[in-house]
Amino acid sequence: MIYLHISALLFVVCVMAVSDHDAFDWVRGKKPILESRHVHLYHRLVWAGLLTLIVTGAWMAYPLIGFLIHDTAFILKMLFVGILFVNGHLIGRLAHTSTTRTYASLSWSEKTPLLASGAISVVAWLSTATLAFFLF
Repeated sequence: MIYLHISALLFVVCVMAVSDHDAFDWVRGKKPILESRHVHLYHRLVWAGLLTLIVTGAWMAYPLIGFLIHDTAFILKMLFVGILFVNGHLIGRLAHTSTTRTYASLSWSEKTPLLASGAISVVAWLSTATLAFFLF
């Protein structure tokens, strides 16, 4: 199960690298708008990867839950997984902006949620992956 878990993480990292590259090109003005089908495909693929990570993680944690529930690293990891889940919904609601408008045309109040959700995503993914090394 650990191999499927790690494979899902690597899959998500690859999809996010492609997605973030497109987003960075949009922010820099290299791409005026993003392809809607690509944005939605990336979003669905990251969701599939996250759900696979949750299921495989739960499968591995279940036999040890009595121990893990008292482990600070595990509790923090679950907190960040929850943040990823909520932020994934936020990103889904914001994603259409990049498919209909240029980044330069957005007001600061329109850019702020996009930048914040991106930053939250990076911090939560890195924190979740890092905390895995502190379990047990």
